[in-house]
Amino acid sequence: MPAEADHASPTTLRRLERCFPPPVVTPIGNGRLLRSAGIAQVEEIDWWETTSAVALPVTLTPAQHFSARSPLNRNGALWGGFLIEAGGHRILHAGDSGYGPHFREIAARLGPIDLALLPIGAYEPRWFMKEPITTNSP
Repeated sequence: MPAEADHASPTTLRRLERCFPPPVVTPIGNGRLLRSAGIAQVEEIDWWETTSAVALPVTLTPAQHFSARSPLNRNGALWGGFLIEAGGHRILHAGDSGYGPHFREIAARLGPIDLALLPIGAYEPRWFMKEPITTNSP
């Protein structure tokens, strides 16, 4: 489930496809990159949309970030995190995100979460890592 294009290596995606053809759920606008890497089963979804195309329900959630595969295509695709429901548990992988008000909105819209994976904490270099990329801590 690539949440944004800058974390999707075409070489790695091709290797995954050869080993076991995975169904891939991704934010809107990232499907072309995945298909060009040979991924056959791609579903693009919007924030708050849930797919049942994979074995477990997956909902795309907002993140404090942006998308860019190069300086010329900023915000050409959506980005986000994923809420996955499995075995009666709800797991949130927040994606590449800074801390922000979207976490309250996720809780308000989607309810309690049993486990949250929050990869937050990049601060340097300051000129690049200030809002909206990750956090804006001193």
